[in-house]
Order: sequence, then structure tokens, then C-alpha cells
Amino acid sequence: MNLWVRLFLTFLICLSLTLSMLGVFFALTFRDYYETELFNRMLFQADVLEPRLKSFILSGDPFGVNDFLKEESNKFPLLGLSLLDSNGKIISSTWGQKGDDWSAFPEVASVLKRENGFNIRTFDFEKQAFVATPIVSDQEIVGIIVMRSSMEPVSAGTSQVIRFIIGTFLIALLAGVLMVYSSVRIQTQPLQSLIESARNISLGNLDETFESRSSDEVGQLGRVLQIMVTRLKSALREAGEERSRFQAIFSNMVDGLLLIDSNGKILLANNSFLTIFGVSFKDIIGLQIDNSVLPLQLSAIILRGEDGVDSEMMLEKPTKRALRIRTATIEQDGYAIGTLSICEDTTRMKLLESSEQEFVQYISHELKTPLASLSASIETITTKAKHDPEAQAKFLSNMGEDVHRLTDLVNSILTYQRIRDTGEQMFKFGAVEMVLDVHGRFLAYANKRKIHFDFEVPDDEVYVIANKDRIIQVLINFIDNAIRFTPEGGKVIVGIEDTPDSRRVKFYVSDTGIGIPKEYIGRIGERFIKIPRKDHRFDTQVGLGVSICKEILRRHGSPLEVVSEEGKGTTFSFYLKRATQSNSREKSADLTE
Repeated sequence: MNLWVRLFLTFLICLSLTLSMLGVFFALTFRDYYETELFNRMLFQADVLEPRLKSFILSGDPFGVNDFLKEESNKFPLLGLSLLDSNGKIISSTWGQKGDDWSAFPEVASVLKRENGFNIRTFDFEKQAFVATPIVSDQEIVGIIVMRSSMEPVSAGTSQVIRFIIGTFLIALLAGVLMVYSSVRIQTQPLQSLIESARNISLGNLDETFESRSSDEVGQLGRVLQIMVTRLKSALREAGEERSRFQAIFSNMVDGLLLIDSNGKILLANNSFLTIFGVSFKDIIGLQIDNSVLPLQLSAIILRGEDGVDSEMMLEKPTKRALRIRTATIEQDGYAIGTLSICEDTTRMKLLESSEQEFVQYISHELKTPLASLSASIETITTKAKHDPEAQAKFLSNMGEDVHRLTDLVNSILTYQRIRDTGEQMFKFGAVEMVLDVHGRFLAYANKRKIHFDFEVPDDEVYVIANKDRIIQVLINFIDNAIRFTPEGGKVIVGIEDTPDSRRVKFYVSDTGIGIPKEYIGRIGERFIKIPRKDHRFDTQVGLGVSICKEILRRHGSPLEVVSEEGKGTTFSFYLKRATQSNSREKSADLTE
């Protein structure tokens, strides 16, 4: 046998014995370490659960404890979780029977001696760790928490150490072989080249390539590493695309989103959140949420962190809003690492709810008044005025007016619903002729109210495309409101005028009446709203009329513009498409441009 072979075998045997002893030593050391870590983690989990379980015991009512134990056992996770009384008997358990006596188990016996109990034994055909801790109240043991966990993490850790030792052993053998062979420099040169390429890749240069032309182990390693780099580039590209998609979704969410870490530091916020609270990124990012410019009420809700629970708050600045806040805890390996908060603007929903309540009140009032009057009239006709024809005629007239009021209310509701459910037929007609016709209808009524009622129209006829009956309905409503809410001696004008682009015609009704408060102008068109008046005895009740008009104009592709100043007057205006040579024969048209 050659000398280099004997030396190589001697080196190999010494190295094998050394590595084997070291391997056994490190395996036992790390096994003890992992067992200690497992027991400490289970003790920590028991400390977390103790206050809640103590409350179950002291209340004398263990209702819900079974579900709680199952939930917490899955959360941590554990293989089992049990609650015993002070004598070691089961109160509730995820694997034992209620009433079983576990006082003889080593871990429970240790607790009864006022020591934390640890034990490792085989259960369900696998080695498991058992931990028992006391629940103490007024220095007396009132219960015992028993947990069991799989020893799989310990086994996995020990196996990892063994794999490490084996890997080290193989590397050492390779080093020995290289030391024996005289061609160390030749063999290590390609390996050095691979290391240099790997170093460049580790610095971020993913365009680096592993040049390897040999077919030995070093060459194979170079080709495998090249495949790994290619896959890494692909994975990084996909991760970047995924991150871009996430950022796009996060940034463009309508609801406000805020992300904080487990310590309450603000990590991220989308544009909607910044807009809602009137802040910028530099105002909040990196700050503790309770020390930032955000409202304290918001900070309290988020830090409270009640998953799945909706909390509401009113925001006064920069814009008054009603907000619904929902938080979700972000967990990793069973531990909370952050909280995502969703801020939904429910202002319009609140307004709609308020409108619905006002709608019910309005309908109740509008129905109750004529019905009460009808009831009184009927009672009078059948009793006191039974033999008085003149009185009967008077009360019958009153009953007719009440019936007319009820009919108008029902027709308004039906009209509003019909307009929303059906389309509109559009025809060409003369706008000037229509305005003059509507003006003539109200002239006598305006004179009776001592209101100066005038019109402003061009000398030549102007033709538009619209549903004439609906537009007349809109003008009648606006003019009727203008006359009713204009005091004696005031002025009401109905008119039309051309627009700068000459593609549309502007219609307007202007008055010098009581006007509309600034804060209510934006709500004009909502159903059944009350507008409080400072200088008038009663609030102004707006029913379905303006809502119907706004819906009609929406079907015609026109907004309803309202300009008003309280105490000085109001102007309602809208636009209709001008009829041209190309569309003058059309029966319908798309007016939404």
C-alpha cells in the first residue's frame, strides 16, 4: 500500500472519529437547548392563558371554556390544552374526559407541590412534551393548566445538527482529498472562479455567469449554480411584479388603509387614507401612531386591535366625515407582527339613512293630515251637519281638497319611481314656445301673490331635443317653488339662453326669494329634507318634486345647477341639447355628452 494511501486512510480515520465525537456532543447539547426552548415557550403560553382561565374558574361558570381551549390550542399551536381544578381533576380538556384525576401524572404532581411541572413521555404513539403550571389566586392554587406539545421541533432541530455534522464531515473529507493530491491548484482554480462569481451575485449582480467547461464536480456545481441564478432572477422579477400589483391595489383602494407594526409604528398608508385625514406621508410614516398628527380616537381604536369588530368615529377635520374602522392583526409563526386598519367613509350612507327616516316622517305627516281632516269632515257631515245642506257642501269641498292632496302625494311617489325605472323618449320642439306657454300658466297665480313674473327668451325660436312633457314638469316645479318662497313684491324670471359652445341651451328659473342656506345647496335633490330657516316661523320641507326634476334632468344628460344666497334669492338652471340639422328628425338621442 502506498504511503499517500496510508496517510490518507490515517487522516480519514482520525477525522471520522473526531467528527463523530463532536457530532454526538453537539447533538446532545442542541437537543437539550431545543427542549429548554420548547418548555420556555409553553410556559410563556401558559402565562398568556392564565388570566382568562382564572376568570372561568373564579366565576364558577365554565361556559365557553371548551371552545376557548380549542381555539387557543389551535392558535399557538398545541396538541392539547387542559384545565384542572386544584385537586388535579379535569374541568375541561381537548383530549381528556371531564372529571378524570390527573394528580398522579408527574407534571401535575409537581404543580401540586407548587413547582412548574415538566415531563416528556410517549402519548398517542409519539414522544410529546407535557407542561403544567398553577393558576394562583390569593396565594392559593385554584387550578392547573396542562399543555402538551409535539417534540417534532426538537427532533427537527437535532436532525438539522446531524445534517450539519454530516455536511461538515463530507467537506472535511473533500479537503483531505485535495490536500493529498498534488494537483490542488489545478482543481481549486475552477472552484475559485465559481466563488468569485457567487460573490458578485451576492452583491446584486445577477448578470454574472458561472463559466465552467469541465465535466467534474466543480463543473457540475457551476452549471447547477447557473440554473439557480436563472431561477433566482425569475423569482425576483415575479416578486417585483407582485409587489407592484400589491402597491397598485393598496394605493388605489377607495377605503383608507393604514399599516402599523407590533410596536405601533406607522409603516404604510394609501392615498385614500391621507386624503380622508388631510395628512401627507412625511407627517405620519415612521412615527408612533399615538404620537402622530392622527386623531387620538383613531389611535385608540387601532391600538385596541379588536379583529372583525367595526368601530365608528366622527372626523371633524379636514372634512366632516363619518368613518367605520375595522382592524386585522397580521401574524407570523403565531405572533402578531402588525395591524392593518381599514377606514371606510360612511358619510353618504349616514345621510341616506337620515333621508330614509325623514322620508317616513314626511309620508306619515303628509298622510296623517288629510286623513285626519277627512275623518273630521265625515264625522261632522254624519252628525252635526246631517240636516244642513250648506254645511255639508262646505265639508264636501274640504274633503275634495284633502283627496286632491293625497292624490298628488301618491302621484309624486309613482312618478318618481316610474322615471327611475323607465327611459325617456326624446323629440325636437321649440324651447321659446314652451317657456312662454309655462309662463302664461303661472302669470295669474303670480299676480295673485303680488309677484312680478317675467320671462327672458331670444327673438327667434330655439329648438332642442328632449322629452317636452318632462321638461315642462321640471319648469312648473321650479316656478311653483320660486313663487311660493318669494315674498310679496319679489321677482321671478324664467328664461333660456345660448351656451358658449352653441351645442346646448341653458334654461333657468331665478327668484328674489328667501334663498337656501349654503350648507344645504349640495343636498338639493335629495328626497324629503328639512331646511331650517332663521327668519321664518317654519322650516322648509322639500318633498319629491325637486328629486323628480333632478332624475328627469339626469336622464337628459344634464346636471341641476343651484346658485343661492340665503335672504337674496335662488337660481335653478339646466341644459338641453340643441337640435341640429343632423338630429332634427331623430325621435331619440343620446344626451349624455
